[in-house]
Amino acid sequence: MNGLLHAVIGTPDSDQMHILGQAFETNDLDSAFYLLPQKLSQTELPFHLWTWHQNSFSFETPVDRMPREWFLFFSNQINIADQIEGLIRLIEIEKKLLIGRILFFVNANYLSESKEILEWMDGCTHFADATCYTNRGNKNGLKVNFFIERYKSLHYPLEVFLLKKHKKTSLSKILSPSTRRISHVFDPPDLLEPDESPLKDPYLERLKNGNRKQPIPIPFAEN
Repeated sequence: MNGLLHAVIGTPDSDQMHILGQAFETNDLDSAFYLLPQKLSQTELPFHLWTWHQNSFSFETPVDRMPREWFLFFSNQINIADQIEGLIRLIEIEKKLLIGRILFFVNANYLSESKEILEWMDGCTHFADATCYTNRGNKNGLKVNFFIERYKSLHYPLEVFLLKKHKKTSLSKILSPSTRRISHVFDPPDLLEPDESPLKDPYLERLKNGNRKQPIPIPFAEN
């Protein structure tokens, strides 16, 4: 593999695949490729499914095309911190693959004031370069504003996009090459301070018993 790899985190029904599908409209079909969990496999765009094996992403790469841009969609059924570590391992193995943006798509209808959603939003936003809110309306507008203001007050550098269903999305802005995530886990090691290594990331660090120091819940996991 070579090229640019974007990671995509999202709530259910957040239109993430449709919105990012514009990458295939602006370039030839061979230039971009989806890597999807089973739940997101309904698309006519070029993709392969990934499986979760030994805490790593496992998938085949296309043999009939040479994508320059990859979109790895995370699963709602697997812990986000585990998938971030899987992404770190993937980048370490695929030496010619560069990490692009980590995108967070949120269907505003799924927002609530519950502790589980708040902790999940905090964890996902910690790793994200940009949060894209979809389906914002009168009934959920206050909740969207709550989360936007929350991360502003915490001085998170991430970008925020309020996406409207009938308005064309500026994909070039969403996929901007500038890094805006507060997490340092994908930064070059020689630029990191000792307390900024992946092992010291607040959501990746583990206690002596093996549990995460600051766990991220899985609010959309199916029983």
